[in-house]
Amino acid sequence: MTLQQRILLVSGGIGVAVVFVMVAAVWNGPHPALTLLCAAGVVAIMFTSRVCARRTEARAHAAFADGRANEARRLFRELAVYEGGTRESRAWHYIAEAAVLCLERKFAEARSLLEHVDVRGLPPHLAGALSTNLAWATAHAGDPQRAIAIAERALPPRGESERPSRAARAGVRGALGAAHVLAGNWAEGARELRIARALGGTPAQQAARAFYLGEALRALGQHADARRAYEDAARTGGDTEKARLAKARLEAAGGTPFRS
Repeated sequence: MTLQQRILLVSGGIGVAVVFVMVAAVWNGPHPALTLLCAAGVVAIMFTSRVCARRTEARAHAAFADGRANEARRLFRELAVYEGGTRESRAWHYIAEAAVLCLERKFAEARSLLEHVDVRGLPPHLAGALSTNLAWATAHAGDPQRAIAIAERALPPRGESERPSRAARAGVRGALGAAHVLAGNWAEGARELRIARALGGTPAQQAARAFYLGEALRALGQHADARRAYEDAARTGGDTEKARLAKARLEAAGGTPFRS
């Protein structure tokens, strides 16, 4: 059931009760208690709408954090419609939409979508999430150097009093590390990806970081460590693209050292 359907169902029931109270008021004449009941009904409808919206928002953020991009996109779209297209709801909708496009390997489309979001005035955590996803899409769209610049600008300044969450820091470090690897900066990529993995994340996120870590270590000639990274990506990533790529690397190598 969509957000709009839940609000309509609950509000409809309260609205019917309000109508009955109004009819009774007309039939029996004005009465302070009936007027109070009508006012309470209107307030209840408004309160119910906000509660439903906030619950949908919580579900959307949980879905996005768990990597369920399609579900997050649907829920954020419902919120954008309900809230009349506020800047924050639109930004989250675009981020979720871009995440789905990245899963579909439509990186250029995801980058274009995020580049058109106006970040001025957005809360820091939201602006950071947008920059992280923009860096990931840009790196995979063939411009890792620009992605590095985007991710580095999104890093929290040293000594910042209000630090981003662990998940936010892991996200931007992971995007930065992947961009370094795609740019051929193996050592820098390995450093950032290790930091990101230590901060934690969803299985899909950690598998992607492990795969790119394996790519960096393989290029650096650290074959045993690269194999362990690929094995971690293959084990934790389920049926994600990066898990499949890690399995392919392992199968191609067999029992021999990796070739750079």
